[in-house]
Amino acid sequence: MLREIRNLTDFWNSERWNEIKRPYTKEDVIKFCHSFMIDYTLANNKAESFWNILTQEDQIYGMSASNAEEGIDQAEAGMDFLCLDNTTNILTKKTKNIPHVINNVNKLFHKGYGSTPIVIKTKPLGFKEMTKIIQSGVAGIWCDDENVQKNGQRTGDLLSTKSMITQLTQVRLAADVCRVPSIIIASTKINNSEMSENCRTNLSDQKYESTKTNNKEIHHNLDTNVTTEKAIERGLAYAPYADVICLEGIVPDLEQAEKFANAIRSKYPRKYLAYSCTSIFDWTTKLTPTEMQNFQNELTELGYSIHYISPREETFYTMRKLAESFCDDGFAGYANLEEIFSKVDHQINTIDILKTIQDEQTTLV
Repeated sequence: MLREIRNLTDFWNSERWNEIKRPYTKEDVIKFCHSFMIDYTLANNKAESFWNILTQEDQIYGMSASNAEEGIDQAEAGMDFLCLDNTTNILTKKTKNIPHVINNVNKLFHKGYGSTPIVIKTKPLGFKEMTKIIQSGVAGIWCDDENVQKNGQRTGDLLSTKSMITQLTQVRLAADVCRVPSIIIASTKINNSEMSENCRTNLSDQKYESTKTNNKEIHHNLDTNVTTEKAIERGLAYAPYADVICLEGIVPDLEQAEKFANAIRSKYPRKYLAYSCTSIFDWTTKLTPTEMQNFQNELTELGYSIHYISPREETFYTMRKLAESFCDDGFAGYANLEEIFSKVDHQINTIDILKTIQDEQTTLV
């Protein structure tokens, strides 16, 4: 055991972990290890590759992919990393099982797209499930704080802060047992939620509890008037347990993004930040495509290095087209497509739809 502890000590002594907290001991990690050490070379290489991108690039582009085929389209478009989204399907509101996720990862490697780091965006999972995902060779795990029922249905409500930290701890423990420096991204969906899991021992959740009543005993209402404050509270709580802290937006709110970034960086100056545009993000009514590009540049100046988009479920565009527009022209390129789509969303006649799209794209060119 002494030899194993020395090896783990060397692993933990890297500057990579300067702002990371582990609420467990080296002895705890050793208890979960195999009697012989397994070398997860692929996962190690991918994690190190993604970490190098994080430390060297100011703007890193990612987009949600529901399967390997969409991931291939994104890789060929030039996406910086691939994110296989296992969190939800808008039509079914149900998550996929772990073997399905790992199968998608294997498909990407088999078809030769493993040079692009792969991240799994997943619902909260247990230690064993996280270990299987890490062993598949992914670079990292993206966890959000939305609650999920046992049957896989996503509730739209938030986990308590305490529950989310427990999940992040299990992910880090699984990575430590495998001796893999997996990138852990913690995202808060506070902008898209009005209720939170009830945890009376969690003072931060009680602080922002609304006076409104709720007929569900296990949840309470959140005060939507203090969304930014609550996002900061959660971001600071997650920061010691994750490598990247993500703010998920539904509208381009630069004031909120600035307050969030300043709060996180004031306490964790080396923490990396991500900004995620949800599938219901308002791309057209608040800002023009040009203003949207300025918004993205300002996010970069604030320290948000990962820029992430979840495409809407229903669209006339292929994943290849969406990815190419995003990779070539950033938020502005994607916003242009959304603006065109909004003009045909109400149309029924296919010929009219195609003509509108063609005319609008000609205008853009």
